[in-house]
Amino acid sequence: MPHPLTRKLRQPAAALLLLGALVASFPASAMADAAAETVPGCVKAAHWTDFPAASAIRRAADDIMARAGLCVDWREVPAPRALQMVENGEIDVDFFRQPTAYAGFSHIIAIHLPTPGLNLVLLAAPHITAPFSSLANFPGKRFAVQRTYSALSSQVSLSGLTVTGVDTLAQGEAMLRHGRADGFFVASAAYVEMKRLGMLDGADYRSPIVIAEMNENILVHDSRPDLVEPLRKAGIAFIEAGALGLLPGLKPATKEGTAIATPGEQPGG
Repeated sequence: MPHPLTRKLRQPAAALLLLGALVASFPASAMADAAAETVPGCVKAAHWTDFPAASAIRRAADDIMARAGLCVDWREVPAPRALQMVENGEIDVDFFRQPTAYAGFSHIIAIHLPTPGLNLVLLAAPHITAPFSSLANFPGKRFAVQRTYSALSSQVSLSGLTVTGVDTLAQGEAMLRHGRADGFFVASAAYVEMKRLGMLDGADYRSPIVIAEMNENILVHDSRPDLVEPLRKAGIAFIEAGALGLLPGLKPATKEGTAIATPGEQPGG
């Protein structure tokens, strides 16, 4: 005689109910642990969900980790969350951060990278048609900025301006496109990546101008001091080898008002 459970499974509705009950009975903590399972012997590093795995930003981080001889366990997380995860020791490393982003954190070791040609730039909304050469004569006062760069007071004067923090590049671009912001503060490398990914297609965006030089850092949780020297040497080797070419379009531009152009694009066009 068939087992009672076998008879139930022959009925599709009953089988689905039983499957649902089994899934519901599986501990949520166990499911979370499975999702966060680590790769043995590898360094846990943040990959920001703003960028796809094939992005230039990710390739640059991959290059540095390879030069350091480190196996990487990439964790897909939003950029603001990644900072807190390093501070908490949930991940070991986060890449390409400004000092203002991690100010006040107590468990982070910062490794400075000399990154010539990497700048904070201002991208104007399509409705901004008047000419401008600096933040001082920019014809608008509403700005979007990625939250990781929201503490900009050490780099630019924001007095009299309305600044809205956004979590992703797509959110900042949407504010520009729909007229909810006049300008977007963004890293020059991120601007180049936005162009490459087609995020700026279909709207009349002119080339952004440089506002300030950026001071890039690799962040390491203080429980992993063994990573500091390998990453420092790898980061310097990355720069000296001209590997910033992974981030196309970056040109030395340290004077405010210099336009950033991607290949085939005229500065200020």
